Amino acid sequence: MARTRNGQNRRRLTWEEICRLYPNQQVGLAEIERGSYDEIISAVVEYSEENYTRSEINGLAARSEGRIYSENTTPRSILNVGVAVVNG
Repeated sequence: MARTRNGQNRRRLTWEEICRLYPNQQVGLAEIERGSYDEIISAVVEYSEENYTRSEINGLAARSEGRIYSENTTPRSILNVGVAVVNG
């Protein structure tokens, strides 16, 4: 069985499996199967934050000529809010 750039066995996973195996991570996906609303149904994980930084994954995707798509597995229902502290 071929290996991904992550060093894992190359196999197609559902989006739910990807989110469970790579929680709250940036992943580089290949061979994406999309649904009728462009949602990800399944894909092969080529890169994850186990071996690469978010910035590296985004760069690899940008240079892949559309072969790799960078996606974050954080659930869409979670809102990330930044907090600024100002000392006056």
